[in-house]
Amino acid sequence: PPLPTRVFDASALSELQTQREVETLFGRPLRSAGVQLVDSSLTNLPELTFEVLISERQLVLQGISKKETISVPDIQVTALRLSDARIVGQASVLDLFPRREQAAHMLRRYDLRQLTEATALALMQDIATTAE
Repeated sequence: PPLPTRVFDASALSELQTQREVETLFGRPLRSAGVQLVDSSLTNLPELTFEVLISERQLVLQGISKKETISVPDIQVTALRLSDARIVGQASVLDLFPRREQAAHMLRRYDLRQLTEATALALMQDIATTAE
């Protein structure tokens, strides 16, 4: 048989590594709160699934004499109950800052790990607040 032209797919590897990093960052505060997490690729029985999107967002930072556009982490998460496809909670990193103009200043003070954990806590609060 012909030898593969590539030993491994670097982009697929980096995607999987990034996925695991997000799972680790987001999963820690959930596990600390008593949530039992399973790998959805290994089971078809989870009660909830979490969709976590991490990207960058451009925010305008208003200074005294000028405006500056900065890139900040944008984290959005949705929790879905699989039995009925109902959204049971949602949170965004911007939910952590009630005033949008403050978000640009505040987001610069925290690293991605801190923001991811805070967003996970905001999600748990949203789920608890809207639970039936």
